[in-house]
Amino acid sequence: MNATRIIAKDILGKSIAVMDGDGRKLSEEMTRVYHQFGAVVVSFKGISHITTAFLNAALGKFILQAGSPEEAQERASHVEFTDLANSSMETQIKRVKKLALDTELRSMHNSVLLQETCA
Repeated sequence: MNATRIIAKDILGKSIAVMDGDGRKLSEEMTRVYHQFGAVVVSFKGISHITTAFLNAALGKFILQAGSPEEAQERASHVEFTDLANSSMETQIKRVKKLALDTELRSMHNSVLLQETCA
């Protein structure tokens, strides 16, 4: 499996990642790369700030697109985030990933995510 690097700043065209629409753009690219290569590395080089809304639409959606909890775990294990500006970004990513993978919270998180990304 060859991971391909996505540079978030190139996808977003800016140095902050705060809007859910930007998260959807990144999620689409992550999904495309994942389907093509089986793994994806997302570089946040040059990104100074991220929000939970962005991460829910990017990482949450990427994981929740899987049909089953097993497939979701597979997706989550084949995505990596690098070049994070601070430890807060890493904490946010871990929190969103945990929620997306939690089988009890999965359906609630999925419906919230769908509401956020369809608005």
